[in-house]
Amino acid sequence: MLFRSVLPFAASGQPPDAPPPLVNAELGDDTPIVFCLTPNCGTGRLSPSVNTILGFLEKRRPRRPSPSVNRRLVASIEAPKVGYGYFPAVRQALDDAHFHAFERMDLDYWDDVHDFVSAGTLARLDFCKIVALYRDPRDYVVSAYHWLLDGYHSGLYAELAALPKEQGLLKFFEGTVSRSPMGDLVGQVPPLSVVARNFADYHKHTHILPISYEELRTNPRQLYLRMLAWLGIDKVIFKGVPEEMLEYAISLGDFSKQSGGQHSEGKSDAYFSSASGFTGLRKGIVGDWRNHFTPKVKERAKELIGEALIELGYEKDLDW
Repeated sequence: MLFRSVLPFAASGQPPDAPPPLVNAELGDDTPIVFCLTPNCGTGRLSPSVNTILGFLEKRRPRRPSPSVNRRLVASIEAPKVGYGYFPAVRQALDDAHFHAFERMDLDYWDDVHDFVSAGTLARLDFCKIVALYRDPRDYVVSAYHWLLDGYHSGLYAELAALPKEQGLLKFFEGTVSRSPMGDLVGQVPPLSVVARNFADYHKHTHILPISYEELRTNPRQLYLRMLAWLGIDKVIFKGVPEEMLEYAISLGDFSKQSGGQHSEGKSDAYFSSASGFTGLRKGIVGDWRNHFTPKVKERAKELIGEALIELGYEKDLDW
């Protein structure tokens, strides 16, 4: 057990009132923590709250760039400027880099990874506690599709953008990989079937806590209390952070807070920058895939991920 003084409210989230005094609190479990945040699964809703809560506890975080933007590593990966389909060698190179970065984490540290990391690689990190964010794979793929066409990668995906949306989604289901024009960034969106299987496999390992975007959006308080208890740091929260401060931390992930009050939830298909500028936002809703899947797209999705959707609890059968 580690003991320390805990400042219940981080300066970045300081309310207008005078800060409460330091309190002594017991930090229960010092196992390293990794948050696996697959892009397009709601990072903007989770990260601000997590950063604030762990800041309360003075949990330490290493400084390291993502392997996908490590220029030395990226230079060694053979990847096309733009490619469609699955490129396992690219995925394995990035997965290995993430594993080797996290395997050196010391006790009482935490970090996150905003990238697709295979469940197999997370399984190897059994000396960490891993919180893995996921969502309905159908909403994931719609969000990722718009992110590529509207966001930072829009110039690379002119071919995809030129297709009618139905054809574009069907092509996108097969996966993509790209290297930035400067050659210093490699990105990959695995095939939809691989992503869905990955989300299902999160649930097979005791050191991984899968949390869904749907619960994060509809019942965040319950999710955060369950997550903190699983991480073994809930005693610190209850001793050192007043209830209203926990609520404040959770509120930082609200769509209105993230958009700076400039956008309404569910209104835009296009991505825009969050108020902080650190992430992108689009709709922030659940079930948006119904607005984009044609019957042809739906049938293809059933072939690719129908069983995984049942396993994840999003459907009871293939009649959807």
